[in-house]
Amino acid sequence: MAWYAKVSHPRILPPDEGSPPKSANVEHIIEDEHARELSDTLTIIRDVVHIVDNVVARSGEMTREDLVQEMIQIGSTSRPALTYQIVRQRRGQRHRRQHG
Repeated sequence: MAWYAKVSHPRILPPDEGSPPKSANVEHIIEDEHARELSDTLTIIRDVVHIVDNVVARSGEMTREDLVQEMIQIGSTSRPALTYQIVRQRRGQRHRRQHG
């Protein structure tokens, strides 16, 4: 992460003496990272929808404890996607403050 900050935000973390030069395809690498993270997020959303569909289909036969367990599973499954979105929003806000 520090490498990313040095490359994309040199005012925050100035380059070190003897640090390697910036790669010509840094933007491509960053776009690939975002594409992978987006793909992971979509997979998580698909998993959450699957859990909810199962709960709805079995709602008549589920006990309160079953429902609580399903809600816990939804929370633990969706937390990485939410964390990713929060990080992206903060990154965007920080970028706008620096360059806006």
